[in-house]
Amino acid sequence: MAFLINQTSIGLRGTYDDLIYVFEDEDNTAQPKYRYACSVNVDGQPRAILRQLPNNADCAVFNPRIVAAQFANPDEDKWFLGQSASNLLSTNTSAFKTVTIIPGYQYAASANLEPTLTLLGASYHQIVQLVSGNFTLPTSTVIETTDSASYVPDDSSALFLSDTPLVGGVYKNYVVYDTGKTTWATLAFINTTDSDADYISIRYYNGSTVLSQTTFTNETANGGATPSTVTTDSERLLYLGVGTGNLTGYSGQSSPANPANAGWTHYDIILSDNIGDPWGNAVSATYRFERLDCNKFEQAGDFYTLHWWNSKGGLDSLVFNGKSQLSQSIKRTEYREIGGNSYDANGLGATAYNKYSYEGGKTQSSSVTTTSFKLNTAFGNPATLSPLMMSLMNSERVYMTGSDNYGTNSTGADKNKAVRVVVADGSFQRKTSVNDGLTSYELQVDISRLRPTR
Repeated sequence: MAFLINQTSIGLRGTYDDLIYVFEDEDNTAQPKYRYACSVNVDGQPRAILRQLPNNADCAVFNPRIVAAQFANPDEDKWFLGQSASNLLSTNTSAFKTVTIIPGYQYAASANLEPTLTLLGASYHQIVQLVSGNFTLPTSTVIETTDSASYVPDDSSALFLSDTPLVGGVYKNYVVYDTGKTTWATLAFINTTDSDADYISIRYYNGSTVLSQTTFTNETANGGATPSTVTTDSERLLYLGVGTGNLTGYSGQSSPANPANAGWTHYDIILSDNIGDPWGNAVSATYRFERLDCNKFEQAGDFYTLHWWNSKGGLDSLVFNGKSQLSQSIKRTEYREIGGNSYDANGLGATAYNKYSYEGGKTQSSSVTTTSFKLNTAFGNPATLSPLMMSLMNSERVYMTGSDNYGTNSTGADKNKAVRVVVADGSFQRKTSVNDGLTSYELQVDISRLRPTR
């Protein structure tokens, strides 16, 4: 006879994926006050103990997702990586968590006594690794079936934690680049001991012509962590700066501003396990960033980039360098003043009652300003734009960099001026190249932090 784990969720999971564990105790369910138990441990600490009565099959089905999900949260400061040779990569702070599910049970020696909890030993422990996302396959008939294995960099089809769409065999996005105009962007990837992502390679093209190639090592000196030596959750998910702003500040031929890359039309980024032949030994799919030159709507720094936490627990970005419009709405709090000197007047001489025209009536005690931006993408391929827009519209955490006091494309002290925004309510209609040809999208975002005027 034994305690059995008939169904389990282990490996890489998202915080929005169900975590299903089915326990069967063949020995003890008839004992007084019997309950199945499930301890949820995060960072080596017990965070909750769940209990259930046996079901009709004398088993218990636990789904501790809600408990575990509280501890894997997006990081909020990963847009401005790069600008030096030591920080193009970054570890995570709270985006990756290892959760240990410990099965057990409790029962009392008799109906008049309190039950005693028993948690089973290490051989019964179920390890799940969580990121803030969703990997459950929508067509799956088994609730815990996911595509999370696709996001572990171990072959040339492995994916970054991104909703960037596959177009023509590569995963495409747009960037902006010309003199003085750069874009910040970040991708995240899994970096467990199952990963082979020892190197990152960047290759610049003019059409089909290779202009330059740079490969650097995934190691502590560059802000990362060698996969084979990873021991902490902070090292198990890494961020990589991939925008022109991130790369321009980096050294060597990785910079789009390097003369060797003059006239570039796009650049590709891959993960690899071989520094001698990175492109022949890729352990990730190719992510392509296509040059998006300035247009008539752009003035000095007048464009914006939205960054958001996507469905896979990573970061995506999209440039809005079409027409933009800033507006403000003001909500005032008012009260009514009496005016005059009625509290001091005695009706005589200098203290006779009087009331000036500017006294009394409605008076504003405070006001709060909501700042809104109506943004447009440049015209582009809907196969690229539509999936990114759908991902953006569904995100709960969106941030903006750009000009004004609401964001910046500058370096130095100004680089931390990203602001959180809220995408205005509305509907989204996906466009396709067949129906719509080249297209653009418009949306409205509101600065999430209200600005008091007094």
